[in-house]
Amino acid sequence: MVKIVTILASATLLAAVAVSANAQEKGSTYLQAGAGVLDADGERFNVVQFVGGYNLNRNFAAEAELGLGVSEKRYQVGSVFVDAKIKRTAGVYLVGSLPVADNLDLLGRVGFAAVSIEAKSGNVSADEQEEGPAFGVGLRYLFKGGVHGVRGDLTRYKLDEADFDTLKVSYVRRF
Repeated sequence: MVKIVTILASATLLAAVAVSANAQEKGSTYLQAGAGVLDADGERFNVVQFVGGYNLNRNFAAEAELGLGVSEKRYQVGSVFVDAKIKRTAGVYLVGSLPVADNLDLLGRVGFAAVSIEAKSGNVSADEQEEGPAFGVGLRYLFKGGVHGVRGDLTRYKLDEADFDTLKVSYVRRF
């Protein structure tokens, strides 16, 4: 919890500096909804992800992300069956964007994320949460008018006990 508070405080400070340095540029909010695949040591789980962000200026944004697992894997351990799933993901990021063509931006993001994993067998269940830095790259294309778009991301989670990768495609709506 202390890590999350420290990261959020740092992100808020960075956002305040960026906003004050670029006060002449208008920021805009955006929402995203998408689907993806989270790879956990070769095991793939389907997730839906939602993002809310604020453009600090043309090249930097701050965003928060929430993902929900929508698939389970069944494993056999001896004579016992265990069902495992990604319960949720959450993260906060600072995002940099670089225009590469009309309405097309190359994205890079760095932040802090947490992944919650659930395993259950019969009436017994266990939850574990892994936390750590996360970073990724992506592309965003905004259709004519710049309000609607599509975004693809690849994000690496460097967590306490393991590294996870997420590949997702999202619909983008700017306000």
